[in-house]
Amino acid sequence: VAVEPELVGRRLVLRLVFATGDAIGINMAARASELCSELVARSTEAERRYVHGEDVEKRANARALHAGRGRSVVCDVRLPRALLAQQLRVSPEDLVAIHASYQIGFARLGTHNGLVQAANGLAAVFLACGQDVAYVTESATGFLELACTSEGDLYASAHLPSLLVGTVGGGTGQGTAAECLDILGVRGAGGANLFAELLAATVLAGDLSLLASFCTHEFVAAHERLGRNRPGDPA
Repeated sequence: VAVEPELVGRRLVLRLVFATGDAIGINMAARASELCSELVARSTEAERRYVHGEDVEKRANARALHAGRGRSVVCDVRLPRALLAQQLRVSPEDLVAIHASYQIGFARLGTHNGLVQAANGLAAVFLACGQDVAYVTESATGFLELACTSEGDLYASAHLPSLLVGTVGGGTGQGTAAECLDILGVRGAGGANLFAELLAATVLAGDLSLLASFCTHEFVAAHERLGRNRPGDPA
């Protein structure tokens, strides 16, 4: 649907943009890119040609973060103060404060990723639903926003700008993957956008839960109480 040329020294890089429907579509995009590359090289008498999908494929990168790749989805929610106190034992101010602290830490690391634990939820759903788990490296990168509202509640938003998922093709029609997509009501044509929304909600819920457990110091306590890796304990 678009061709974006860029000169890099004596090289011409063409960024090809494809619409792949409800499939991730990497294989069809690679095939189309190969044909385009051959046509351009023949008409321009280029010395060499390469299909460079591998330089962004399955790597978190700044271009995908800002320009998007795959599906871009935002999930946001307003959580009442009383509900946070009842369910997570924290206040909106607690979550905003710890989020600010973590963002400083992320900046010091030099990471592009402002989410807290997106990879955990995405990997679990990817495995269950026949997705390519290696795409978690790109898909789990995004932005998290937390703020106190004028009413004293919490506004929370997760933005996943490069979520690479599909509901047709690949492993989506196989065995338990198809069953899981059916349970979610997203298998087949027309399901990919809703699937992306469900994944964004999974990420936001996971980040809020983890941040709350850090605030209350229940994260380690839960592992100590529920962890099964106890040398010497009976299985």
